[in-house]
Amino acid sequence: MKLRSEEVDEESAREFALGGSVLFMQSGNASTRRPRPRTPPPQVTGPRHSVGMSGVHIQDLASPSKDALFSGKSLDIYDFRGRILFRDFVTPAKGGLEMRVRTSANPLLGSPVVSTYIGEALRIDTWLARAESLALKRGLVPLEGPERLVCYSYPKLGLLCRMRAQNKEYVVDLADLSVVSVEDQSSGERAPDLLKIWSPLDKPSPSANERWRGGVEALQRRLRLGANLEDIVNAVQVAAPPHVLDSNMMVLHPQSTEANCTAAAAWMILDYYKIPINPGHVTKIGFLSTLLNVGPDGATNDDQVKGYEALLDNFTVSLVTNPTFGQAVLEIDGADGGRPLKCGIEGHARAIAGWKTETLEGVVTSSLYVYDPYPTNFGKTFWETWGAIPYTDYILVQKKQQN
Repeated sequence: MKLRSEEVDEESAREFALGGSVLFMQSGNASTRRPRPRTPPPQVTGPRHSVGMSGVHIQDLASPSKDALFSGKSLDIYDFRGRILFRDFVTPAKGGLEMRVRTSANPLLGSPVVSTYIGEALRIDTWLARAESLALKRGLVPLEGPERLVCYSYPKLGLLCRMRAQNKEYVVDLADLSVVSVEDQSSGERAPDLLKIWSPLDKPSPSANERWRGGVEALQRRLRLGANLEDIVNAVQVAAPPHVLDSNMMVLHPQSTEANCTAAAAWMILDYYKIPINPGHVTKIGFLSTLLNVGPDGATNDDQVKGYEALLDNFTVSLVTNPTFGQAVLEIDGADGGRPLKCGIEGHARAIAGWKTETLEGVVTSSLYVYDPYPTNFGKTFWETWGAIPYTDYILVQKKQQN
């Protein structure tokens, strides 16, 4: 069957954003869970550390109505081949926060809504200006037009540039200002757990069309649950309560370089179990980077497992190479009070600490709550629609059963 590929217009994407956002709003006296942020060490420069929540009260939004919620223009994000990937819609919230819904701009991605972020406002324009300044100093020429903003290795954002006097392209990462060669990291075979440049449009799922139709149908049905935003949110709250690990135990730690996301994810999991990390004269993330054998391109899954095992005596560590949503649910809802897990995608590692499923007139929408160490020195938490991005693996860290 031929997969359908066409650009989603902005107004359709705006409706996707509205339908997706109501899953993560509260009304009445409902509370949100806010991960405890770690303050970056003084020597770290760049964006400030993120503050995130798993939900937002509709009265804390700047425009709490269906018509005004995402009235601004979308931020369009492309892949390194010039194809539009995502449209971000943002609405401000109290306390310098924002709700940002990342929608798909192409049905080949399989899910109309990719993720929903509620947290400290992301200063994309400021980060772009910093990246452009560095690019010019390095002799790079930033592309003109909207195609310059790229998601070059999900979820990493960068400024696409060309080298003067050469026919080569480079990406300047918006968060850590690392410069990546498109040719070097997008060609040839690279292990999925190591850094690479890739596009979700290059690897569409065979079920993308079916999942897209189901996702659009779910969004449309959700918006018909009430005449106004509060009615819809009230109906969704009853139908799809979230399951999120205690935010007093789950701490968000950002990565400190472009390559040590695996060490940051391990730090979050170890913190949850209150495992002491005694790095001596180096930082904790530096100690874990050494333990996991993090190199310039990251760490392999085998090295990650060996690193966990070297530090943990009374735990079993297992690698899952065919991750499913059900497996994540079993970990988070474990009989011992639940536990987070490491989640791998192409070239990146995060931790998962929550899940949510809505079944509406037979259409199921599932999401996982991601603790992402990227952006570098910032990190963020967000809800990610299951199936929107292909997962490559889980690493499960479980306490051994006492005899």
